[in-house]
Amino acid sequence: MYEDGPALRKRSIALAPPPDPLPCRPESAAAWEAGLRRGALVGASRRKVSCGVAAISHRRQEATSREPSGTPPPISLPLPLPMSSATSRGSNRTRRIAAGLLLVAAAVTQGCAAAKPAPPDAGAVVNALYRDHFADQQNWERTYQRRRARFAPGLRALLDADARAAAANADEVVGLDFDPLTDAQEEMTSFQVAPATLQGENATVGVVLLLDTARTNVRVQLARSNGEWQVANLQYSHGDLVSLLHRLAADRRRAKP
Repeated sequence: MYEDGPALRKRSIALAPPPDPLPCRPESAAAWEAGLRRGALVGASRRKVSCGVAAISHRRQEATSREPSGTPPPISLPLPLPMSSATSRGSNRTRRIAAGLLLVAAAVTQGCAAAKPAPPDAGAVVNALYRDHFADQQNWERTYQRRRARFAPGLRALLDADARAAAANADEVVGLDFDPLTDAQEEMTSFQVAPATLQGENATVGVVLLLDTARTNVRVQLARSNGEWQVANLQYSHGDLVSLLHRLAADRRRAKP
């Protein structure tokens, strides 16, 4: 007995072996993903679609596991270019020019310092004053006229007033009758200058004056003005020059009619 067509077809379908399932591999997932984008797999079985989606998820997890979460990719810095010989020569030339400028600046600074020497100290000022005085036979009037700038303004005013009074009264003694630098009326034979003692802007220099075997001590007091040492007073064993000049001026005032 023969079976009709529909029944035969149903029997053939029932006896036919089922098709092999599509293997779930990452490479087939890429093809499925491309097919889904183009709309070529419309109506495919849910199992095949699930396999493709699982493959896509698997690839994304592998890509994510290769890079740590939250860490930016490393930045590669460009390596410095090698310096050419021309650049190296230019750099060396610049350094040589800078070194030359520094040498010129140092030379100019030294030249300025040499052009303006430091003022002499108090001991040197006193020594030069007495050396000049002894070279001119200890003539006080001439020494004072040459060296008046070495005397302080206050002492200079008193000495000028004493000299004017002496010139106006030539027949009598109304002023100094001795050499203020040596505290003597005789000519001394030699002198010795001791080191200066400093007290801020003031200094004291001891001078020993010799007349054969006799010794006289004078203490020269100096004050610094505008960086220069000036004689402000002379101390003797019997007093000082400034006080003596004030006393002589007072006597002259009293002597006037």
